[in-house]
Amino acid sequence: MVSVLISPILVCLMALVAVDAAPAKRAGNLPDFVLKYAPLSYLHSSEQYWPSDIKTHMTKVIPQVNFKPVGGTPTVGTLSTLSNDVSLTATDNLLVPDKSAFFTSTYGKPVNNVSGAPGTIIAVEKAGGIVDAFYFYFYSWNYGNA
Repeated sequence: MVSVLISPILVCLMALVAVDAAPAKRAGNLPDFVLKYAPLSYLHSSEQYWPSDIKTHMTKVIPQVNFKPVGGTPTVGTLSTLSNDVSLTATDNLLVPDKSAFFTSTYGKPVNNVSGAPGTIIAVEKAGGIVDAFYFYFYSWNYGNA
């Protein structure tokens, strides 16, 4: 099951299961086509790095300014309160990828071809009844071609 994390504007939290989509939480009216034509993504069978959950990612970073901590562990809900000069720094040693949970996690690895990792739909209503829909998946760290 792939759930969708959404912001409060005109974005909704939905649970996407394979081809069918069922609303889990709604922040506004979302046109039917946004879910009906939502993309399905297939990763190569030899893929090593899976989509992640941003909530889990946030538990493994600390906000810093000039390499000095400036607060506790942020959450998705508190990200907008951080100033522009804040960097989110990993608490894991990313220089040793084999030992880092960010690189070895199989959290988003599909079971029966369905991933539990959330995806994000951002829908923006424009003049004249036009709605732009954007679909995203979150990867904690993309280590590149490993």
